[in-house]
This record gives sequence, C-alpha cells and structure tokens, in this order.
Amino acid sequence: MKTKPFTIEEAMQPDAEIVHNGKPVKFIAYVPEVKKEWQRLLLLIDGEVFFTHINGKNLSLVIPKRKVWVNLYPGNDAVHFQTEYTANLAHQGYAKESYGRERIGGKPFLIEIDEEEEDKEDTSNHD
Repeated sequence: MKTKPFTIEEAMQPDAEIVHNGKPVKFIAYVPEVKKEWQRLLLLIDGEVFFTHINGKNLSLVIPKRKVWVNLYPGNDAVHFQTEYTANLAHQGYAKESYGRERIGGKPFLIEIDEEEEDKEDTSNHD
C-alpha cells in the first residue's frame, strides 16, 4: 500500500482512504474554528475518537489504484480496457478479428496501477 501526505480537502472526499501507522482511519470532521490547531481534525481509529491536526504524525492518504483489464496475445501484444466486460466484448469482436488468434490464458487479466505512477514517462529499454 502506497501512501502520501494529504490536504484536508482530500481527506473529506467520500472515497478517501486514510491510515494511521497502517491502520484504517475514519474521517469524522474538520472544524477550522477550533482555537487549538491540534484539535481541529476529528478521527476514529480502532473504535476510539482522536483529535489531531491536518499534519498529524503518521497520518497519510492511501494512493488509489486504477484497475484495468488486459487482453494478452501471442507476440507481445496487449490491449487494456476499463472493465472485464469490455475486454471480453472487444476480444469477441474487433480484437479477435484483428489479431486472428486466441488470448493468452483465454481471459482478460486484472491489473492494478498506482494512480500517481501511471503518468510517469517510460524510460525502460524494451529491446
């Protein structure tokens, strides 16, 4: 599980996954009007309520993973899709006709990609 520091806006997102020393944390509330900065963020950790500040020690946001379905074909060919359904549909249609051969494994494979890494430039040598 990869994590990163976060902003309060990210923490307040319904799908945000926050951890404290690797344990899941439930965001309860952020109250910027509280005078003591360390009491502005209210969290639930292991069934107990904690106050902290947004830069609290050991708090981090889990980097979401993007899921893609990949059809693998002989000859180092691969095509990815957003859903298993579209991967199967594509193979039955244009992909099977274009490649003229069966998929390796006879099915699409699920791959999870760290969102932060997907935009990095590929500098590997494929030769």
